[in-house]
Amino acid sequence: MLMQLPLACSLDSFLATAAIGLAGCPNTHNRRIILAFVACDTAATILRGSLPIEFTPLTVALVLFAALIIGSCARQPPAMYMVLPLLLSLDNLIVADPTVDLGALALMSGVFSGLAALFGFLVGRRAARMFSETAAKFATLALFSLALLH
Repeated sequence: MLMQLPLACSLDSFLATAAIGLAGCPNTHNRRIILAFVACDTAATILRGSLPIEFTPLTVALVLFAALIIGSCARQPPAMYMVLPLLLSLDNLIVADPTVDLGALALMSGVFSGLAALFGFLVGRRAARMFSETAAKFATLALFSLALLH
């Protein structure tokens, strides 16, 4: 159970960075975006274990709406992408089990998220070379949608 949860929660990092890579975000921003995913997923896991957090359906709907707006601005400055790790770390807040060893869970969440983000960039960049511009736009929106629905 300890390894399954961080692995499942890192899928959104992979999908989002694959979309970012496919959308053409410059390589110079990869490291900062990957580190943002690591920091946000680690912090969210720690917060879940230490704070009594309750999410209402309205809260989740508002966050998803904000994330859709950001995802639709795929070619905007990379600063827009820095908000995605924060929004996508909410799954760690919702599903993290506060009864499990918090330090190990937070460390594994961060490491898995960072590795997933790195592989997402690699897949997105490779796919960008194979898709037409129109297909890349549709694939980017599909990947962002999957990341949000995860």
